[in-house]
Amino acid sequence: MVQGRTLPYQQAQPVTSASIDTRSSRLLTVFVTGSPDRGGGECGPPAIRILTQETSAMVRLLVVDYQAPAQPGTACPAIGYTATPQPVHLRAPLAGRQLLDVATGKALAVVDGSTIPTVPRPPIPFTSSLLEQQPHEPVAVRSWTDQHGNAVRQMQLLSGPPSALTGHMSPYGRIALQFDVHGSAATLYADDGADGTSYEAQWTPNPQQTIRLELDSSPARHWTATQAINLTRSVTGYRSRGGPDALPPPITPGTSAATFSSAGGTVEHAPNLLKSSGVWVGLNCRGVGQVTVTLRGVTRTWTCSDHLSTHITKSIGKPDETFYLDVHATTGVRWALTLNRASLDGS
Repeated sequence: MVQGRTLPYQQAQPVTSASIDTRSSRLLTVFVTGSPDRGGGECGPPAIRILTQETSAMVRLLVVDYQAPAQPGTACPAIGYTATPQPVHLRAPLAGRQLLDVATGKALAVVDGSTIPTVPRPPIPFTSSLLEQQPHEPVAVRSWTDQHGNAVRQMQLLSGPPSALTGHMSPYGRIALQFDVHGSAATLYADDGADGTSYEAQWTPNPQQTIRLELDSSPARHWTATQAINLTRSVTGYRSRGGPDALPPPITPGTSAATFSSAGGTVEHAPNLLKSSGVWVGLNCRGVGQVTVTLRGVTRTWTCSDHLSTHITKSIGKPDETFYLDVHATTGVRWALTLNRASLDGS
């Protein structure tokens, strides 16, 4: 029953994503289109009902929805509706049980919040975070919201494999500066808009994971670069190989950098970094030995010493070429590598 109406639910709806704070919890969050206590009119999102069936090995989840048939002459706006979080209270902790989406007949991956990076102390008055899986991408997203009147300021923390946070999901904006996050090289991007400057900070603390903090300003409340850096350094819940003596990335011409460092370990055939005919390659290194970089099938080897040295070169290839990167170094040599798109004039 929705708003006093008994509804003939019509069809099963696939679940967009599911998350849980920890697998020892009984409270599951699923992202679906519609609401259990409103909607279902001729226009707008549907009314939904969420049903569960639990066994010792599995939780079967069924979402059914209802949309009133449109009357002749009714014109609904041609817009889609965003999936929203809905709580599902289980009889027992999820633990190691599988979650099955009855609508698709497939197992549904559950994002376990205890394994995902977080901002443990978000700025006041940001609300507690939502956790979901990015549609069609192996990327977990935490979201915090600060709403004041009609203005909304948002903070998001994305984490996933390095290859998933490049390409069409690369950071947006100009490079504001490069800094250190607990031994890993990080790049801060800035985008100056009508509502103020928004920031994105991205770093790769280990070979399996890249993390990005996105800070969107609102007309009433703006972020600063200092706040962005401090919040980035406050992120917890990830494994880092870095240390206090990690090198900063080199200042390199061009835009839209991807950064790597010895804090993240050897780079092996990393794909889909940038698509550009011209790419600047910048390397900082320290320690007696060599760093070898292979890009677009071309291998370059730089000699390093006890003193910090910087090496910059340019790689030219075909427009929109997808290329791969490998970086190997002598044991004991610390390094930080930056790849930047060359500007249209080649600089």
